[in-house]
Amino acid sequence: MYIMKDTHTQSLFSSLSLLPDTTGVYLFKDTNGTILYVGKALSLIKRVRSYFSETNDWKAKQLLRNAAIIDYIITSSENEALILECSLIKTHRPKYNVLFKDDKAYPYIKITLNEDYPRMFVVRKTLSDGAAYFGPYTDTSAMRRTMRLIREIFPIRDCRQVIKPSSSRSPCLNYHIKRCVAPCANQIDREGYHKIARDICLFLEGKMDNLIADMTTRMKIEASLLRFEQATILKNQLKDIEKIMERQRVVMQTPDCPVSIDVITVYENIGIVLLVRSGRMIGQEHFILNVPEGEMLSETMATFVKQYYYRVLAIPQEIITGRRIDDQEAIIEMLSEKAGKRVRITASPRGYKKGLVEIAMHNAESILRQQGVCLELSEIKTLLHLKKIPSRIEAFDISSISGSMAVGSMVVFVNGKPQKSEYRRFKIKGKFAGHDDTGMIEEVITRRYQMVLTELTENMQQPDLVMVDGGRGQLNAAAKVFALLGIQEIPLISIAKPQKKNGTDRIFTTDFHDPLPLQSDSNVLHLFQHIRNEAHRFAISYHRRLREKQIG
Repeated sequence: MYIMKDTHTQSLFSSLSLLPDTTGVYLFKDTNGTILYVGKALSLIKRVRSYFSETNDWKAKQLLRNAAIIDYIITSSENEALILECSLIKTHRPKYNVLFKDDKAYPYIKITLNEDYPRMFVVRKTLSDGAAYFGPYTDTSAMRRTMRLIREIFPIRDCRQVIKPSSSRSPCLNYHIKRCVAPCANQIDREGYHKIARDICLFLEGKMDNLIADMTTRMKIEASLLRFEQATILKNQLKDIEKIMERQRVVMQTPDCPVSIDVITVYENIGIVLLVRSGRMIGQEHFILNVPEGEMLSETMATFVKQYYYRVLAIPQEIITGRRIDDQEAIIEMLSEKAGKRVRITASPRGYKKGLVEIAMHNAESILRQQGVCLELSEIKTLLHLKKIPSRIEAFDISSISGSMAVGSMVVFVNGKPQKSEYRRFKIKGKFAGHDDTGMIEEVITRRYQMVLTELTENMQQPDLVMVDGGRGQLNAAAKVFALLGIQEIPLISIAKPQKKNGTDRIFTTDFHDPLPLQSDSNVLHLFQHIRNEAHRFAISYHRRLREKQIG
C-alpha cells in the first residue's frame, strides 16, 4: 500500500517509472534543486518506492512532503555507490542525513612524507599527495599537546624553508636545544631524517610495539658501530615512549588480540570512537552529530561509520559497533577495499570487547553531560519550538555615547559557556552610526552573516540561535537582514529591559508579538541575561578602548 493522499505525492510517485532497477545513489531535492537527502540502493526503483509505503517512518513522510524532484546517479557497484553517497553527503550536507556538526572545523596532523625532509603541521583538508594524515581530531587542544610531545621526543623540523643541505651553513637554535637535527646544515642525511618521520607516523598510529622494536634494533646497531651519541639519543627517546605507554590503559592482553581496533558507537547526538592499538587504549575522538528527527539508531550508526571512515585514511583491522548496522556487509567491503585487507565489523561482542562498548557508551554519556545538553538548553529548545538543542548561541549588542564611536559586539556561547576566542568586535561604519540602534543592528548582523554564507573564514560555524539586545524593533531589524540574505533556518530572539521599575526582562521571538511568559526566577531567563550581559560588557570594553586611543 502506498501513500497517495495528495497531488504532490502523486506527482512524485509517477516519477518512479523513470528510475532504473540498478545500483546507484538517489537524491531527494526541493523546488530549488537543493539536496534534502542522499541514499544508496542496490535497486534504485525498489528502494525509492519503499518511501511511499503507508507504514513508513517520520523522515520518509517529511521527505515526501518537502521534495519536488527525485534524482539518481547510476554506479557500477555497491561499493562505488557507498563512496559516492559519502562524498555527496560531505559536500552538500543534506537536511535529512545524519551530519557531523561543524564538520569543517576538524583538523588533521600532516607529515609531509612526499618531501625530502618532512615537516609536521596542522591542516583542515586531506589530499592525495603522498603525505601521511592523522585525524580527524575533535579536541584541538589535545592534538596540540600531542604535537608538542612529539617535538620533544622526535627532532623533526618546524621551519617552512626548502631544504638544500650545505655543510657551510650554521644550524639554528632548534638544533642546539635538540629540537631539530639540522638537515639544512647537513647534520643528517635524507634517509636518516626519513626514519625520524616514519617513527612519528608509527607513534601517531599507536603502533608502539613496532616502534620500540625498530628503535631498539637501531640503537644496538649504532652502539656496535661506536656511534654512541646517536645510540644515546635513541635510548632517551625509548625511555620517553615507554613512559607514555605506562600511562595508556591496558584493555586486553590476549594472544588473539588484533593489532588495531576501533570501538564506535552513538549515544543521543554524540558519536564516539575509541582507539585501541596493541591492546592499549591510545585515545578517543567524539563528534557532535546533527541527527534528523525520527532517525533509526541503526541508520544513524551506519551513516556515522561511513562518514567517519570516509575521512580517516588508516582503517583498523576490526571495528566493534555493539549492534548490527544498516548496510553492514557493503560497508565491510568498502572499508576492506580502502584498507587493502579484510576488515571485520563485530556487532555482537563478548568478553573484553563487550566491555569496550560499555566504556564507549559511558564516555558518550559523560561527554553529553559535559557538552552542556543541560536543563536550560533543553528548556530553550522546548520553549522556542526549535528543531534541535541550541548548542551554539551568538548574541549582539550595540554601544555608543552621544552618537560617537558606535561599536557592535558579538559573543558566542557553546553549550551554555562563553567561547571568548570566537568573540568579534564591529566598528559601525554606515549612515546609522551612533544615531539609530535598529540601523546599527542591521549593519552588524549583515556583516556577520554575509561572512557565514560566503564562508570567508575556514572555521566559520553557523549558530543554532541568534539573540540581539533590544526589543521588537531590534528583532525586526535582524529578521529583515536574515530575509534579505535568504537565511531561514536560524531562529532569532531579542532581550529587552523591563517596562516597569521592578519588572522582568522580556524575551521576544519572531513567531509571537507578545514576549515569552518567563518568570524572574526562570533558569532560561538567567542564561539569556548572562549572555546579554557578556555581550554588553564586551561592547563597552571595545568602546572604552577606542575612546582611550582618541584621547591619547
